Amino acid sequence: QIALAAKVIPAAQKASQRALELEPRNPSCALLAADIALLRPEGTNEAMAIVEKALHVSPADVPLNRKHLYLLMQTEKWQAIDQALAGLRAALAEAGAPSTEANINAAQIFEKRGQFRRAISEYQAALAHIPDNIGLRLALARAAEQIGGIASAVDAYNDVLRRDPANPEARGALARIQHDKKDLEVDSILRATSGAGNK
Repeated sequence: QIALAAKVIPAAQKASQRALELEPRNPSCALLAADIALLRPEGTNEAMAIVEKALHVSPADVPLNRKHLYLLMQTEKWQAIDQALAGLRAALAEAGAPSTEANINAAQIFEKRGQFRRAISEYQAALAHIPDNIGLRLALARAAEQIGGIASAVDAYNDVLRRDPANPEARGALARIQHDKKDLEVDSILRATSGAGNK
């Protein structure tokens, strides 16, 4: 840690590897070694190998599972990401911790895949634990818009405004949705009028 604070990366790497050799079952040593590996160009694969080896020894360690999922989320290895997400959920459950963190990560993963309905379910589960989180409510609203769930999106944006009346994103989104709705109503009337005229 002293070498790391001084930004002497080779010395930090050497010390962290030695610590890992002395305490191979200590998750903190693995995490430190992985963090130092990530400071170097192309160090992601090395960090991944360190974390995965540590997980074989401590499969229920929450920080290790968290780091594993974080590293995989930088890739598109979907099957491995699903397994890492399941690992984090299991580790949180064993630790008696709420699943909120896993729900948020899952929602982000599903959004990246375009699976917005699944993302919405995960955001809703997270909000059950932290209902006042504005960022999650906005994310829920955006995901609802993606699948055409305008009523759900409006509800979520209104929930944001109840908690943060000046929130610019929620205000802008509701104004845009209302504008789009009026445009659709005008188009519908014009089409109906045009159709009646043709008859």
